[in-house]
Amino acid sequence: MAISKRLTVERVVPLTSLSFSYLDHIARYEFIKNMVANKVVLDAGCGNGYGTYMLAKVVQKIIGVDIASEAIAYAKKNFVAQNLNFIQMDCQNLKFDDSSFDMVCSFDVIEHIENYQSYLSGLNRILRKSGILAISTPNNKNNQHPPANPFHKKEFAYQEFKLLLNKYFNVIDFYGETPDKDLKNAVGAFKKFYNPVNKFDFFKFRRVIPRKIRERFIRLFIKMGGIDISDLTPNNITFRSENIENSSILFALCQKG
Repeated sequence: MAISKRLTVERVVPLTSLSFSYLDHIARYEFIKNMVANKVVLDAGCGNGYGTYMLAKVVQKIIGVDIASEAIAYAKKNFVAQNLNFIQMDCQNLKFDDSSFDMVCSFDVIEHIENYQSYLSGLNRILRKSGILAISTPNNKNNQHPPANPFHKKEFAYQEFKLLLNKYFNVIDFYGETPDKDLKNAVGAFKKFYNPVNKFDFFKFRRVIPRKIRERFIRLFIKMGGIDISDLTPNNITFRSENIENSSILFALCQKG
């Protein structure tokens, strides 16, 4: 299946780019892997399905839903397991019975949703009693309105997000997801290369260069700074319960009352 521009916008496609965001996302699924063992799970806003597939290895049953038909088609083709199903569905209108799931994960979805209150209420409805929601969103620590990302409807700061979640769930744990020094340095080296190119490449000549060649050059440039991207793993992402307000991503574990 060819990877289209529509598929990759605001969605991570594994192994098709340098994908620092891919490490972020994988780290979240790794973090909850032990919690979902033998449970019935929903991945709400599953994107291209790689994280849903990771969890399928330990859960009783898992369903991944996403509003984008192209993302679901990619997921169905590339990630297959007996206890795994992908369905095209709007996360603002989840068509599941009440109390259908032991656990729901929804990573970097809420910022895309206009009526986020209805979204959280829907997640609460489909969870079983004492069920767990694992949810993440970018930290709007600079209180930037509107968000810099044009695909984001609403971004939250730490205290604002915590108060919102407590209206629908009992927040049991809150973390800040933060890259370690090596990952920060790699991202910084990438931006040092990419930002000037992006600024002065008025006619977008870089898009004519095949992706593999572009990436090889970028990897070499970053490696000259002493960083080998291939050494980076989800272990370069930490989940901390202190200094959350300064983290890059907010991550919460919530329980239905």
